Amino acid sequence: MPEVERGLPDEFVAVKFYFRPSFPDIPENREFVARVLARLAQQEPVVLLNTGIGVDDHVDAEAGTGNGIFCPLEGVPAQINLGAQCAIISRARAFLGTYGGLSYVPMVYGVPSFAFYSDRSHFLPSHLDVTRRAAAAHGTSFAALDAGKMDALALVTTEEIAA
Repeated sequence: MPEVERGLPDEFVAVKFYFRPSFPDIPENREFVARVLARLAQQEPVVLLNTGIGVDDHVDAEAGTGNGIFCPLEGVPAQINLGAQCAIISRARAFLGTYGGLSYVPMVYGVPSFAFYSDRSHFLPSHLDVTRRAAAAHGTSFAALDAGKMDALALVTTEEIAA
């Protein structure tokens, strides 16, 4: 879909956070999304996959544009919504977003996917296992991470340890 890909940075991370039962619309999750986007945009361009289209009970997490954050899909017709998101994901260096349907798409294109949840009781562990196996079969990675535990992860991902 060349029309949605026009103007994209050469390298970027695709991002799609939305609220659902496993990642509910609560202040902690809104703050998490804001922190992730701000930090990520300081490091590299971020392309949001938000469309503003309400096709189910999932509501996009609001995020501003500018400062390294692009939102090329606003106003995209519903008929090409999924195709447009897939076209962008296929060019991304990585995908970050809510654990659920769209977080499975990147592996088909060999793009690593990092999916976040905050209430594990709202998805089946067997889906997660199948997704990880499918990612490995496509030669990429899939990680489902508890947004509430990310501060603990930061303790072991400092520059000193990463070096």
